[in-house]
Amino acid sequence: MIVAGPLSPPSRLRRIRNRAYRLSRLLLNTLLQLHWLWPWAGQSRDPTPVVLRAAAQLQPEAPDQWLALGGDPQFEVANLRACPKGWVRLSGQCSAGPAGGLPRLYVDSGRGYREQRSIAMTYGPDRRSFSAELRLPLRTLQLRLDPTTRAGRFRIEGLSVKRLPADQQLSRLSLAILRRLAWPLRPLLNRLLPRLGLSLQNLRYRAWIRRTEPAGSTHRGAVAAHIQRLADRPLISIVMPVYNTPLRFLQQAVASVQAQLYPHWQLCIADDASPDPRVRDWLSTAAASDPRIRLVFCEQNGGIVAASNAALDLAAGEYLGFLDHDDRLSELALYYVALEINRDPRPEVIYTDEDKIDERGRRFMPHLKPDWNPELLLSNNYIAHLAIYRRRLVEDVGRLRAGTDGSQDYDLILRCTARCRPEQVRHIPVVLYHWRAIHGSTARAASAKTYTQTAGYRALSHHLHDVPGARIEDGRYPNMYRVRFPLGDPPPRVSIIIPTRDGFDHLSQCLRSLRELTAYPNFEVLIVDNQSRDPATLRLFDEQAQMPDTRVLPFDAPFNYAAINNMAAGQASGELLLLLNDDIEITDPDWLAEMVSWVLRPGIAVVGAKLLYPDQTVQHAGVVLGAGGVAGHGHLGSAAESPGYMGRLWQPQRVSAVTAACLLVRREVFEALGGLDAQNLPVAFNDVDLCLRVAETGRHIVWTPHACLIHHESKSRGLDDTPQKRERFEREIAYMHERWGPQLWNDPFYHPGFSMKLADYSLSAEPAPYWPWPGGDQRYA
Repeated sequence: MIVAGPLSPPSRLRRIRNRAYRLSRLLLNTLLQLHWLWPWAGQSRDPTPVVLRAAAQLQPEAPDQWLALGGDPQFEVANLRACPKGWVRLSGQCSAGPAGGLPRLYVDSGRGYREQRSIAMTYGPDRRSFSAELRLPLRTLQLRLDPTTRAGRFRIEGLSVKRLPADQQLSRLSLAILRRLAWPLRPLLNRLLPRLGLSLQNLRYRAWIRRTEPAGSTHRGAVAAHIQRLADRPLISIVMPVYNTPLRFLQQAVASVQAQLYPHWQLCIADDASPDPRVRDWLSTAAASDPRIRLVFCEQNGGIVAASNAALDLAAGEYLGFLDHDDRLSELALYYVALEINRDPRPEVIYTDEDKIDERGRRFMPHLKPDWNPELLLSNNYIAHLAIYRRRLVEDVGRLRAGTDGSQDYDLILRCTARCRPEQVRHIPVVLYHWRAIHGSTARAASAKTYTQTAGYRALSHHLHDVPGARIEDGRYPNMYRVRFPLGDPPPRVSIIIPTRDGFDHLSQCLRSLRELTAYPNFEVLIVDNQSRDPATLRLFDEQAQMPDTRVLPFDAPFNYAAINNMAAGQASGELLLLLNDDIEITDPDWLAEMVSWVLRPGIAVVGAKLLYPDQTVQHAGVVLGAGGVAGHGHLGSAAESPGYMGRLWQPQRVSAVTAACLLVRREVFEALGGLDAQNLPVAFNDVDLCLRVAETGRHIVWTPHACLIHHESKSRGLDDTPQKRERFEREIAYMHERWGPQLWNDPFYHPGFSMKLADYSLSAEPAPYWPWPGGDQRYA
């Protein structure tokens, strides 16, 4: 039963809000009439061509053709005085594309160039055109453009700057003022806005919607024409069990299906003996007025599983989707599903992103999901809505299983995906489902229906019934679980490789905590001495050499992290190799057992750990490809106990890469790939490169938060703060772009709607380039 939500804001607050809105509109219109007073008024609105001159690491070869001599080429704008000021859009084309890193702009208005104030430009779907909006102060002294982050030839052309229209100028100016005012008032706003039915997070999400989703109806004609060009236009059956739904929510749910731009659908409704006669009457009227709506009335209340199976009896489509009786679909939902169906290979399961809507239809809390991530699915049903299945697959697994009411969708996705190849489970990275969040619903709070935790436990137990020794525990949040896998008997031997140089303090702490706290019974320690000279460190080596299962290996050559680990791996005796920095401190007895239990799972070759700074903030929780130009750490700086985005910091999951500061890898995989790349990546990114090469073989990388360690980062090597180190770092960046190219900009486990600048799972401030309009995203072109 659905209980009514909270009352709307008091009428007095509503009047205040309406008056404030009218006053702001009046002020806006007044200022727009006075825009001729602005210092940048009267400037041409036509694009102004930008003339570039080489400033550093650039050599001209032909008109618009340049050679970057290093990893930090720089242009300066030669005709800055002719460029408009205020809020402008700078755009152009660069042949280097995203593989060469994002172009960056630097504005000097009297304080010099500052990295923290630089502006990253974004590429469009053609991967050549780039643009950015920025504010050029009236006293701008210099404007610098860094076009790429790698050496090599490239073309840059069509560069121009155009002043934004007056209303956009004022809008951005007002927003900048509000941001300055809002920060000191943040605590007050966090208390006041909920009383008005608002929050800062929701306001940011609504702004993101305006940037990323099509407005109005201008797109509908293009969508209709594209549908007619599709080679396959399958019938999609939407299954909707109904029980005593508030009539207005039920009407909205049905209307959202009828509003689909993709016309080849049917809505299969099973009323589960609703006691409210108005529900039955309205459903009968709706079915009579639209032949695409099929309806059955159950004689007695049998629960959501029985009602869903009754609705399935009505389905005739090749594909099935499930819609809750008070939720809504985006009008584009089935269109995107049809586009995905037309891709090869033909999918068996499709899922989309989702958000929540309140009683008044306001959208909030988007769930932007990763691509297929079976390890994450073992912790919770991250797929949820909208899920589309091939009908034949649902019939083959026996439809919805009796006794799973409350987690019937979790049980079905586990059973269906168990029969699919990875390429047959596909993710559409667009918010297409709006989950109703009212009091009493699981969308409002997972704890609202405690029986769902038990039902989910039964579904997961059934899924893991053929894994001897697997144990399921409750997770840290309702409807979240933790699976513990067996280690084998006996547990495999682990060779722990620790490179070091004159690192007595942190190495002694690392070794002491390793031996005193690690509960895993079968490991050896290989300490690699890279030209140590410190007497205390040398005495420590002598002491360690006397310890059982411990060896000190000399590496008498300049520092090369990859070569050091490769040499030690060749002398290791373990089936598993653990690469460990000497500035790691062990704090959890089960850390190694947790990592080993995951790396022994079929298809998994590499496992990473959760690393914390000494101040108890997150240093590593998996690597995000593309962040910072090559790769960066996700959730960097989050509190140690923070759940992260949608609980991701609490759940093991598949990632694209993990750091070699603590990396467990199967020895046969490491050797088959030739270890770390010591020639091209002696220091940086060799761990990312290894993980990407592992993924090329079809194996997977997993990060687990249940192995948590302290990382005293940069103590052993220092920073890249000399010209020689910077030059080496630039060569490594260039190699990564050359070797992996566009793959660095398509992390399957980090949503394209997230910020690539911060890698913190926050919404991107740029218009989303991933919306697959006809002729846009190549996936759907």
